[in-house]
Amino acid sequence: MASISPLTLAAIRRARIAFGVSFDAANITRNLTAVLAIILAVWLRSREALFVALAARFVTDIVDATTVYTMNATYLKSAVPMVVALLIIPAAIGMVYLWKSMKRT
Repeated sequence: MASISPLTLAAIRRARIAFGVSFDAANITRNLTAVLAIILAVWLRSREALFVALAARFVTDIVDATTVYTMNATYLKSAVPMVVALLIIPAAIGMVYLWKSMKRT
């Protein structure tokens, strides 16, 4: 089993401090599950499965972004535009494309 280098661990620690990110087991499990669902849907070439996986990810990302403001987590507020630009908008575009594609067939 490969181990993580000390430089990688130091970079992770710096990122956690800089962005106030908590890498707890539930967060990692949720993200890995979402990624595996998307990979499986693409591999199976199932539009419906990909749509459901993207929709689940879309909803959880919106909940995460709104929770930052609800809980008044000022140290995470600067990350919300990045989440919107890199996660929420592409998922929404993909869902619209998949929806139109599913309606055509």
